Amino acid sequence: MMLDLHGLHIRLFTGMDCYPADPVMPEGTPVDLVWHRHIADTLPPGNNGEAQRRSGPGGEWLDLTYGPGDGQCHCTFSLSPDGRQVVSRSLAQVPAADLMTLFAEPVMRSVFRRHGMLSLHGAALAHGGQAVLLLGDKGAGKSTLAAALLRAGWQMLTDDLARVIARDKTWLVTPGFAQLKMTAQTATAMGHELAVMARRWTAPQAGSDAAVNKYVVNLPPAPAPLPLRAICILAPLPPHADEPSLTALPPDQSARAVLANISDDPADPGALLPPALLAQAFAMIGQVPVYRLAVPRRFAALDQATDLLAALCETLAPHQKAGLPS
Repeated sequence: MMLDLHGLHIRLFTGMDCYPADPVMPEGTPVDLVWHRHIADTLPPGNNGEAQRRSGPGGEWLDLTYGPGDGQCHCTFSLSPDGRQVVSRSLAQVPAADLMTLFAEPVMRSVFRRHGMLSLHGAALAHGGQAVLLLGDKGAGKSTLAAALLRAGWQMLTDDLARVIARDKTWLVTPGFAQLKMTAQTATAMGHELAVMARRWTAPQAGSDAAVNKYVVNLPPAPAPLPLRAICILAPLPPHADEPSLTALPPDQSARAVLANISDDPADPGALLPPALLAQAFAMIGQVPVYRLAVPRRFAALDQATDLLAALCETLAPHQKAGLPS
């Protein structure tokens, strides 16, 4: 089976049913990555989030362990030295949806780093064919604003992990894992009925604590990458302000804000960015404008924020700078 995720064509070999939201690629499509999904009778003990390197065919392999913990099932993912093969091992009772959640986000961060691909920790949504990237610290309100944008008719490209590419003198966001994760409070405010909503982790041991196992909306994948028109950094609103504000950042602040949100490698979260990734990031910052977006901590202000972003897309679409560094 073929999957298309984050702009990569992925061939999946498995003895289990595939994740139902995965799109199927036509036969003959070039393969960027192969995912071997194995069922194991037993798994060695390990700590959630543990990463180990070992010698294997072709050089140094990376072993990533997830669960038990945070509602995740115990499973492992091994990444080949060239970043073109992923081997997962899990027990038969591990839901395919839970494996897909891990593969599409944390595992892909390690894949990107081995391939030298630029990605950021944030959500990307599109309005009128123009994409906006929402970045910010944990708890800044990215998911809440993304939910409001969806309610206003925007399209989700990806949540949590956004890969950006340069093509034909334009920066694009590739369609990723379009699963919006929300707290119970946000889901209710957006008009969802909690009793019928899916949860991020579906295994029985995941539990019902919404702080760990959030409510999710699974959305159809976008058919193709879309132009990135703006990057918005979510920031606290000044105490005296009661309406959303959108402010263009100068180059130095833009660089600091974007670099702070480049996704790390779970195997080496504190590592310095390779020069090639830095070059890509600065090229993107030089072309795509960066804004500070401050939204009051009340749901009533979200409609104003969506209006600001819609107007921004319409303003920037015809005025993107031409030309990328060669």
